[in-house]
Amino acid sequence: MFAAGTDTTEDFDAIHSVKAQDTLKDYLIGQLKTKPAPLSVHKPASGPFLHPKQWKTITLESKQWLSLTVLLFRFSFDANLFGLPTGKHVYLKLPKERLHRDMPIKHVMRAYTPSKCGPGFVEFIVKIYYPENSFPTGGVFTQLLDKVRIGETVHCKGPLGEYEYLGNSQYVLLNEPKRSAKHIGMIAGETGITTMWQVIRTLQDDKDQPYVSLIYCARYQADLVLTEEINKIQARIPNHLKVRYILSQPPSNDWDGRRGRLSIEEVSAHLFPFAGSHTEDSEKLVLLCASDEMIDDILRSEFASNNIVVF
Repeated sequence: MFAAGTDTTEDFDAIHSVKAQDTLKDYLIGQLKTKPAPLSVHKPASGPFLHPKQWKTITLESKQWLSLTVLLFRFSFDANLFGLPTGKHVYLKLPKERLHRDMPIKHVMRAYTPSKCGPGFVEFIVKIYYPENSFPTGGVFTQLLDKVRIGETVHCKGPLGEYEYLGNSQYVLLNEPKRSAKHIGMIAGETGITTMWQVIRTLQDDKDQPYVSLIYCARYQADLVLTEEINKIQARIPNHLKVRYILSQPPSNDWDGRRGRLSIEEVSAHLFPFAGSHTEDSEKLVLLCASDEMIDDILRSEFASNNIVVF
């Protein structure tokens, strides 16, 4: 739908497996004789940098370790405005490593929400998935991103996504009419917090603020990022923002948050904690950004909302 009739071959190859490629053969109805469009080279412009149908290049300025596996990447680009609406994300794309020079160049891309952007710069908080027993090869894209050196470029395209927060409790899904969410329940896992942070940062100055409850889960305390910034906003609007932190492997002491894994009971008890808000179910919205396993568990449960957006 986002491609709107343009060539998606490269994008499809970047995010799908060999199994998906084989499945395509059963649905092939013909082939178009077209030449692949050259990769766009952006020029400095006064308008927004992003374009949903064109790949642009962003240049790595710095890398900062936030934990043993989480990095803050800061990129620069040739424009003042990045052009990402609240709630949207972008695709980042990198070429796969080639074992020999005769191999065709293939790309890998993943969706990310910036943690911060401003005139000429954008930042992403990314967890690098290194090989381990339960994940023997590690994350393909994050390990490629980890190897990008200062001054090198990454391809970027957007804005993309079905959800956009418009301010003052208003939001829209794709091309549907505007809706109102008086109470937004958020569930985030590790670096999935960047999507929630984008919305929280925007709504803190709304005149008509929604009630927002955030359940933020991680394995280790070091993997809870942006907590200082979130806590500052909670201190500013305590009657409209409640935050609950959960660690599956918390430190032995000096931890006031919840211990263990996210449970359905936890969701039922704390996703919509504002008992006095008098909010109808139709005015509730749930935003999810976590691991596939966590999302599947949540979606199998039943709680007071039929409006669920998964990032």
